Amino acid sequence: MTIIESTQEEPQKRFYLPTARRILRETCERYGLSEESVLSARRDKHIVDCRSEAIWLIAKETGLTLSAMGRFLGRAHTSVIHSIRRHNEATGENVRKLGNIPAAQKARNLAFCRKRKVIRSREEAR
Repeated sequence: MTIIESTQEEPQKRFYLPTARRILRETCERYGLSEESVLSARRDKHIVDCRSEAIWLIAKETGLTLSAMGRFLGRAHTSVIHSIRRHNEATGENVRKLGNIPAAQKARNLAFCRKRKVIRSREEAR
């Protein structure tokens, strides 16, 4: 072994994919499904429930972004958001702060947007 070989650092391994893969494997075992069926495009209720729980657990326990989770599971990031929100409603938790927006806050947001639009249109009229 030369000095160069002994001082070379090992390439850093990404830690989150094995974690996400472990979560997916454990969730599939709990539901009695294969990973291939959960990663497929099938939309049977038991497969969707397993996939949704796996997404929620990955979001809760890893630092993966929504896009990275989507790529890992073969889904769009919006599908990941939907699964997390759906599971948040069922469990009462608010993982990734993607819980439902209360109706009062929606009304305030809408009023604020309308007000901004009215102000912009007045400025354009001048």
